[in-house]
Amino acid sequence: MKVSVLPRLQTQLAELHAVVADADPELEPAERVAEIWETSARIETLAAALKGLHAPRVEDSQVWKQQGFASAADYMAHKSGSTTGRAKSDLGTAKKMRKQPKVTKALKDGDLSPTQADAIADAVEADPSARIG
Repeated sequence: MKVSVLPRLQTQLAELHAVVADADPELEPAERVAEIWETSARIETLAAALKGLHAPRVEDSQVWKQQGFASAADYMAHKSGSTTGRAKSDLGTAKKMRKQPKVTKALKDGDLSPTQADAIADAVEADPSARIG
């Protein structure tokens, strides 16, 4: 039986916060800074994927309405420090992912960024024969 990822996610967030707080790029050996940057980019991609995968459920839950927001996109924009337009776009991508399990898997595996997944999802919607895999 699968359980919520929230406790693990909160633990990882606390650890990542500590890593960021301790970070001093000037103290890192030159041969390591690119690897730190690449690892950070991968974390960013996976975090965006996780956020996107949960976006439709946030909309469905209507927690945004209970908190006084006009829409799920307004709630997501406010909580993420983004714009409503960006949040609407991300939500649209996430909804496409529900219908495209292979794209979703590639996103979860970190093989695609949300931007790449959106482009592929658009292509598949326009031409279903363009499915990946």
